[in-house]
Amino acid sequence: GAKTVTLFVLGMLFKFVTGNIVEVHMYTSRGGEWMRMHPVIMLFLVMVFGMVWGPSGMLLSVPIIAVAKCCLVTADVPHVLLDPLLVLIEGDSKGPHKIFVDRARVKA
Repeated sequence: GAKTVTLFVLGMLFKFVTGNIVEVHMYTSRGGEWMRMHPVIMLFLVMVFGMVWGPSGMLLSVPIIAVAKCCLVTADVPHVLLDPLLVLIEGDSKGPHKIFVDRARVKA
């Protein structure tokens, strides 16, 4: 009875604090701006990964794409290759410029 309600309330409070305060702070202060991805592209990739690996592929698709994008952005990929990929993933023709500005801001 009371222990279950207390556990439920504490769990909801923990989720609220982590989801609305901690994660937002981490996203805005630790490079979350590099993780801009277009939702339609993400849904498409979830479907593709689902066709290849089934339900586990659907769950793993977003983290895999996020890691791939992070590797692309942080590696020394030539702009001839990087810029079209960023435009595709972010769905924004100004995506490569935003990454350039983000890098400059992090270094400053």
